Order: sequence, then C-alpha cells, then structure tokens
Amino acid sequence: MLTMMSSPRPSSPLVVAGLMAAALLVTAAPALAQEKVSPKVGTPLKAALDASAKGQTPQALAKLKEADGISGKTAFEQQKINEAYCAVYVRGRNYGAAGPACEKALGSSPTAQQYQTLAQVYFQPGGGRNLNKSIDYANRYLQASGGRDPGAHFLIGQSQHASGNYKAAAASFATAIKNAGAKPNENWLRYLQDSYMKLGDTASAGKVTTELVRLYPTPDNWRILTSNLVRQVSADDQAMFNVYMLMYELNLIDRASTYQEAAIKAIQAGVPGAAVKLMEQGYKTNALAGGDAARAKRINDDASKRAAEQKAAMARLDQQAAAGDAAANVRVGEAWLSFGEAEKAIVAANRAIAKGGNGVDQAYLLLGRAHAARKETAEARKAFDKVQDPNYAQIAKLWSIRAGQS
Repeated sequence: MLTMMSSPRPSSPLVVAGLMAAALLVTAAPALAQEKVSPKVGTPLKAALDASAKGQTPQALAKLKEADGISGKTAFEQQKINEAYCAVYVRGRNYGAAGPACEKALGSSPTAQQYQTLAQVYFQPGGGRNLNKSIDYANRYLQASGGRDPGAHFLIGQSQHASGNYKAAAASFATAIKNAGAKPNENWLRYLQDSYMKLGDTASAGKVTTELVRLYPTPDNWRILTSNLVRQVSADDQAMFNVYMLMYELNLIDRASTYQEAAIKAIQAGVPGAAVKLMEQGYKTNALAGGDAARAKRINDDASKRAAEQKAAMARLDQQAAAGDAAANVRVGEAWLSFGEAEKAIVAANRAIAKGGNGVDQAYLLLGRAHAARKETAEARKAFDKVQDPNYAQIAKLWSIRAGQS
C-alpha cells in the first residue's frame, strides 16, 4: 500500500490571482467606453471602481447602488453596472455575492473570460461554493477558448476531487498535466497522485510519485517513494537492500529502527560493509540516538567485525565467485562496492551478466550503481535500463533518476 504524499496544497491563492486579473479586465470596460455612459451614471460608477481599487469595498458598493438607482439608464449602462458589481465583489473576496453578480453580468454575449471568472468564483470555499457550477462554467470556458487551457482542466479536477469523484478528477488532472508541457506544477501531480490513492490504484499512484521525484527531487518526495518501495518489495531481501542503499545515498533515513533494519538486511545480503556505512550515517545524523542504544551497538559491532573479516578475504572471495554463478558474483560485487572499490564491482557485475540465469537483474542494478559511484552517468543509465524484473526495474528507474541528479 502506498503511503500518502503530503496532502495536495489548496490552490486558492492562484485562483484568486486569476480572479483579480479578471476583475481588472471587467472594470476597465466602462472607462474604455466612457463616451457611451452618461455623466449621471458614469460619475458614481467611476467612483465605485476607484474605491474598489483602493480596497474600499463598502464605499464602492454604496456608489454602485447609487448608479444602479438612477432611472432612465440604457441597457449598455446597466450592463456596465452589472460588470462592476461582479468586479467589486471579486476584489472584495465576497464570493457568495460575486457568483450571482457575475452571472448577471454575462449579458447576451458572454466572453470566455467571464466564464473563467465564474468557474473560479464558484470554486472558492465558503457559503457561495457551488462545485457543479464551477465545473459547468469551466467547461464553457474551455469550449469558448479552444479546450486546452491546463489551468481550467485542473480547476475542473479540483471540483471533482472536492466532490469525491476521484475517477473523473484523475482524468481531469491527467489532461491538465499533459497540456501543461514538460514540467507541470508540482501540486497538480500531488492532486493526481492523491486521486489514484483514493481509488486504490497504487500502480498509477506510484508512477506519478516517480514523476514527482524526477521533476521535483525534494527529500519529502524521495522519502515517500522509497518508503513505499520498501513495503512493496518486502518479500525480497536483495531488493530491499537496494532500496535501503538508495535511501542511504540520499540521506533519507530518519529513524533509528529503519537504520537498524537496513543494516541487518545488508548483513543478511552478505554486505556487512554497507551495514557499517548505514550505522555510521545513523550515528552521524543522531538518528540512532533516539532508539535502542544497546541494540544499535550490537548491530554495529557485528557489522564491523564481519566487514573487517570480509575485507581481508576479498581476493579469495572474488576468485571463488568467478568460478560460481551470477548470484555469487553479485554478492562479491556488492562487497567490493561497499568497500569503495567500484571498478572491481563493475568487473564482478559483468561476470554475473555473462553467466546469465538468476541474478542478472541484480547484476545490472549493481553495475549501474557502481558506474554511478564513479560518476559515469551515461553508463549507469544504460545498465539501469536493462533491468527487467518489475520490482527491480522500479528500483533501477529511481537509481537512474538519482544518477542524473547527482
């Protein structure tokens, strides 16, 4: 089961910014057409707009009511008053009143901008929120503007997500992300990941989280993804070891119990040198200070003893592995890598690949990590790309992303 990413951040501040831009467009209209508005209407209308621009909403509304109360107004003048009501309420963030006012301002020939404003207004939290109307006006906006605006698709997705329609929301978020281009907004990816999680689609959620790590390699995104992977591959000690080493590489482990578990897995995998590195990092970051100190010492002492013995015997172990199968060469290659001998690890990994059979995916993963340790990014990625087993392939993809970022 995937761990939930940090909750998607509400996008209201971005939406409000768009509303303010829309308000400026609306309020500019009376000024541009001043010659068509009589002075008796234009004077209080301009005063209302000026007051609104200064944040004086009550004064602005009073002037609008004055203009609205004048008899004998033309249809054009009434339309400009209606538009001004919409703008003043939006500027004053009174969205409960803004919705009906902006609908009244649509007139006989609504513009795409007016539909967009209404979609945003009806999405705003509060007593005036109407998610169905928000979706409807966003769709009208898309129909009037070509249908590709990623922000509008995202807004529709937010309304569907807030309504609990996660399947529709996922589709809308996916469209928004596709239309956004090479680097969509991080929060959009979070909303898509959250929608898949709520649908129980852990495979799709995992793919989105991987994309988050690729585009936004924050410690939070990395930590969530690697923690999920540990649970996903928990039945395979070698796979778990590889995930823990990625977490070590990224300095993501923040719990004493995790450091201890990772060190034990490394010892069980026949790589006590890696266990020593894990424990050293745990002590250095003080993560082990909050755990069972006696247990941590036992693990560290055992790892140190085993690592010293293994290091002294590496020449013999390497010779024995050369005559063995792929798995034996992976084990000795991992040992070489744990002792900082990346070049010898590459030799062992290539021997394992040449032997074929079980262990080849682990060998390619080892080969990629060894090249990455030598800062040979292109070679590392080539090796990672050759991993076939689904669990190992997902781990390899993350190592490949990491190699490109380091």
